[in-house]
Amino acid sequence: MAALADVVRGFKGQVSAADTPDVFGRGCRYAVGGAGDLKVTAGGAGDRAITVAAGKAWGDGVLAKHSASTVLNAGANGGSTVRWDTLVERRVWTSSGGTATLTLLQGGSAQALASGVVLRNPTGSTGAGFTTADQPLYLVPVAPGAATIVTANLIDLRLWSGEGGGLWGAHVKARDYVTSPGTVVRIGDELHTRVVDGTGTPQWDVKDLGAIGGARFDSSGAMTAGLVPLARVEVDETDWISASLTIPNYSGLTWSRKRKNGCGWVKLVGKRQTGQISGVDSSFLTVPASMKPSERVYGEAWVGSTSFRAYIEGDGVLHVEPFTIEAGQNFQVYIPCYPIG
Repeated sequence: MAALADVVRGFKGQVSAADTPDVFGRGCRYAVGGAGDLKVTAGGAGDRAITVAAGKAWGDGVLAKHSASTVLNAGANGGSTVRWDTLVERRVWTSSGGTATLTLLQGGSAQALASGVVLRNPTGSTGAGFTTADQPLYLVPVAPGAATIVTANLIDLRLWSGEGGGLWGAHVKARDYVTSPGTVVRIGDELHTRVVDGTGTPQWDVKDLGAIGGARFDSSGAMTAGLVPLARVEVDETDWISASLTIPNYSGLTWSRKRKNGCGWVKLVGKRQTGQISGVDSSFLTVPASMKPSERVYGEAWVGSTSFRAYIEGDGVLHVEPFTIEAGQNFQVYIPCYPIG
């Protein structure tokens, strides 16, 4: 399904004085005009319909305007799991100009951009400016055998840009198509910055601008509302060290730490013995003073194959952000090389 934009500016051809502020006045690669621009709700004529509100979208140097809302229909899902389609503004460059079209691309079972999404090709003569490039707008869930889409399950991938630069996103999945180092986007209470680590690998640095808190373990291993963690282990400084850790309802807890050439590594492993817990923001240990970072540094935690964010605060406390773990499940935390205080 597709719906052409009524107006496009930025392809080959004249850009008027009235168009210039919109075409050149944005310091970002992708954005929509406002909170209501191209907003998607479920419903409309036909099966598996979504309605895309009127509005404008900016991407890859081309402004597309849709003067009226439009209805698109996802294909039937004959599988056994939810299929995630991607709504994009598809821009196609031609020798005489180009087109911009709201297009619904069929995806797969992963909650991710459809494989048919074309983001960019920084080299050669294809992609933005030459052939085709997409601006993702929404992930649309299509349930097996369903004839309707559920509005509450839509994932909003739109980004907004202010006059002074900077991006605002509605969902963390929006990061999947703005991955260039230097990108900064605010999502909820978090500031996401695309940085390059010491090995030259791009990664996201995330700073929580809201309060850090949440539930903790009590002496029985249940959750309790409080800011004081149950267990913190502090050890003397050496180059390499491993230590055991005692927390109720966990076994095999060990953490390892390395400090070398001004860089620190932290690893933690263990197993939940009894009882399921969820929604827990837990503090497991405090690294020694010489290992404390100058500001929050991030790594990753796993429960089975599911990953969660982990971080060490500037005070040296290692946190695993809200996660769920069942009895008998293993988990591990890894904070890679980070500069020490």
